[in-house]
Amino acid sequence: MYGPSFPLHNERYFKCRVLPKLLDEKTQMFRFYSCKFRIEKSKLKAARVVLFREFGIMNCFTLEASFHGYIDKNRQTAEMMVEHFEELGAVLGTSFNEYFSLVEEDERLKQQLKEKIQQKKKKMKARDITLAIFKNDKNTADDQLPSDTGDEASSNSQYQKLTELKLMKDFRSLSN
Repeated sequence: MYGPSFPLHNERYFKCRVLPKLLDEKTQMFRFYSCKFRIEKSKLKAARVVLFREFGIMNCFTLEASFHGYIDKNRQTAEMMVEHFEELGAVLGTSFNEYFSLVEEDERLKQQLKEKIQQKKKKMKARDITLAIFKNDKNTADDQLPSDTGDEASSNSQYQKLTELKLMKDFRSLSN
């Protein structure tokens, strides 16, 4: 199998190797380590290269099959029969299905991660707003407290009540 080439630290480096690896795990007629992930000058006009370069399609492959045979687990050459080609086609279909399931799962996990990040940002914004309100209310509440009582415990409890009422009101408005 021939596939596209990406630098090692590129996310697509591994993604373009998933389907061939799935094939390798499902049948001994296909060997992952025989795959070539590069674009040679002689293949620049091949359909897989044109689709990859012109349209950015990552998973464009050329799958070659031998009419003679394949090397099995025992390193013996096994002759290819019609049944083997049918089996390889079935394995290819199963591998496509599994690959698309993995892609969907990856997209779902990415979406969940984005939502969690957004929720954390909202919580941080709400916390920052609450802190700002609290700081603002402390200054406002200090102005509203009676200063001539001289009773510090009484003024602290009044301040706490005013702050709690303001926070409850602000949280209700944030949740709506």
